[in-house]
Amino acid sequence: MLLRVADSLYWMARNIERAENHAHVLSVKLIQALEASDEDQLMNDEWDVILDISAVINKRSSLLTDEGFDLDKLIHHLTFLTDNPSSIYSCLKITRENARQCRDHLSNDFWMIINEFYLYLNKWKDSQWSNYHIQNTLHRVKMTSLSVQGVIETTANRSVDYRLFKIGCWIERADHTLRILHAICSRLQEQPDHTGYYSNLALQLTKGSDTYLRGQMAYMRPEDVFTFLIVDANFPRSLRYCMDHAWYAIKQVEGEQGSGYATQLKDVLWQMTNRIQYLHLDHFSLTESKDFFKQQYAGIKVG
Repeated sequence: MLLRVADSLYWMARNIERAENHAHVLSVKLIQALEASDEDQLMNDEWDVILDISAVINKRSSLLTDEGFDLDKLIHHLTFLTDNPSSIYSCLKITRENARQCRDHLSNDFWMIINEFYLYLNKWKDSQWSNYHIQNTLHRVKMTSLSVQGVIETTANRSVDYRLFKIGCWIERADHTLRILHAICSRLQEQPDHTGYYSNLALQLTKGSDTYLRGQMAYMRPEDVFTFLIVDANFPRSLRYCMDHAWYAIKQVEGEQGSGYATQLKDVLWQMTNRIQYLHLDHFSLTESKDFFKQQYAGIKVG
């Protein structure tokens, strides 16, 4: 396989997954904002968490007014700003461009779903959006991502193409989970009296609330929630699950290519998996936990 095609498949997967993740995070926060009173400062302050997770915390000052965040400007920055490479619109634009470059490796259904939704966003991105339309669009982003992943799962041959796409998805999910854990840990250091709230928020942002409550005790201790989101071998967004599946897929790709196709990434994932396989955070301080998340995120970036 040409390196250009492999690169397109990998980054196409990462960006469609990133768009879905950012849409989910923003949707959770907007629902919280509707439910919070003006005096609920704890919830109103959580926009810093969203900016951190979305990799735009360095733009914080440009989004502030004397009264706090300019929400219209902030939401536009996270959703439609073309100058923000992490905005939902930018992620979908990159997804479409990568899909176009490897068009002959994708099914027609896959291309149609991506292309039609991108054209829809491109047409309306400069319009005035109500809260209802924002939420509806965020929902459509998530459904678009789930649809294309469904097409891949039900129609794609289990070849190198498929595995490269899945590697991109798993790496992006691991990246996203680590960003959430790091951001939540930072807030817990600043707000140690609100462990239940932030533990629940971590589960909501990772789509893990239902799974955690069904399979774990109903306690919202940070160490239990963090351990679940890192070590659980069956939750598809835990760090261990993503690392295990990405490593195995890379090993298969190497075998099919007959060479060390992604040796550096495989080695990084193997080291990370060994560190987290039997990890439990009961004896970690918040500072130690935060440092651990930072180290793992640095590993993914190296990979």
